[in-house]
Amino acid sequence: MRFIHTADWHLGRIFHGVYLTDDQAYILDQFVKFAGESSVDAILIAGDIFDRAIPPVDAVKLLDEVFSKLVLDLKIPVIVIPGNHDSSNRLSFGSRILSRHGLNLINSIDLPGSVIELADSNGSVYIAPVPFIEPPLLKQQLNDDSVTNQNSALKAILNTIKHKIPENSRSILIAHAFATGGSVSDSERPISVGTADEVDAENFNGFDYVALGHLHRPQSIGSSCVNYSGSLLKYSFSEVSHNKSVNLVEMDREGNCLIEQISLSPKHDLRRISGTMNELLDRACEDKSPDDYLEVTLTDTGPVLNAMPRLREVYKNVLHIERPQFSTDYQIRRIEGDVRKFTDIDLFSAFYEQAKGIELPDAHRDVFAKVVNGIIDESREVENAAS
Repeated sequence: MRFIHTADWHLGRIFHGVYLTDDQAYILDQFVKFAGESSVDAILIAGDIFDRAIPPVDAVKLLDEVFSKLVLDLKIPVIVIPGNHDSSNRLSFGSRILSRHGLNLINSIDLPGSVIELADSNGSVYIAPVPFIEPPLLKQQLNDDSVTNQNSALKAILNTIKHKIPENSRSILIAHAFATGGSVSDSERPISVGTADEVDAENFNGFDYVALGHLHRPQSIGSSCVNYSGSLLKYSFSEVSHNKSVNLVEMDREGNCLIEQISLSPKHDLRRISGTMNELLDRACEDKSPDDYLEVTLTDTGPVLNAMPRLREVYKNVLHIERPQFSTDYQIRRIEGDVRKFTDIDLFSAFYEQAKGIELPDAHRDVFAKVVNGIIDESREVENAAS
């Protein structure tokens, strides 16, 4: 059996004020084309289809178009579970009707759900789709007091589902969870506070392949058969080094899986560049990917006026500017001595050190003193004229 494992599409995502629907449509066109050329038996989508529970209309329309092409045009069965970003009820609307045409939208209120059976030339493969569900809801649903966190919730669901899979059969688990040991990114929304969101990889024992969603970096957890496919696109600048992909999996008659990561090319990649304003403006003509979404680190030590509009004249998709020399650890430091006896230059020096983490340079001290003295002199002239 050949199938595609993907997850974390986050349709409707807004990234630094930019709606990514066009970017998502661009890469999903590639995805649909690849699915059609790969002769796959199924597509497994492990949650976070949308970026929020009530997605924008354009995102819903895009998903409808993609599912129509996959299921109606290409006749590929699709199995979808909701993630922690999705509204299970909204995502699974019309699921009983759609399942007759090969689109299986799993609703968390139907837990413990049934196992989906697919077949290839070697026989049946049993697929266990486990949607994300809040532990308190599952505890009430199953009337099981042992359900207290994500790990116990997953364990309770799997205890029910495993009884529906015949012994010695090939099986696949689809789940949306944070497996202990996984590598996180800045763009993932925590499932819960602290470590209560983590699930033990031992829960996955017994399945020939585990298709996971939630973590945005493609990775294996403990075993080559337990995999996060990663997100469809890069959704934070912490992911600039990620190679976004989908997993093409080929399972033999014994359940052994050969996994190939298939990269997709985004409409706009994410990059980080750094330098002084003049250096960046001078280098712009040499930039080979001018349409990328950029995070710019300005290394100028002095003020830079109109930084964003000046940069966007040559880098049109600058989304964020960092000024590390002006960042602090935001820890209030105690000032030694009686501040009432401080001179103006002493107070400014203390403020400068608090704000920048370094002592006020002598050259800056001289400039500040000159400005303050000029203000004092001007004030005296005004007072003398008034008298």
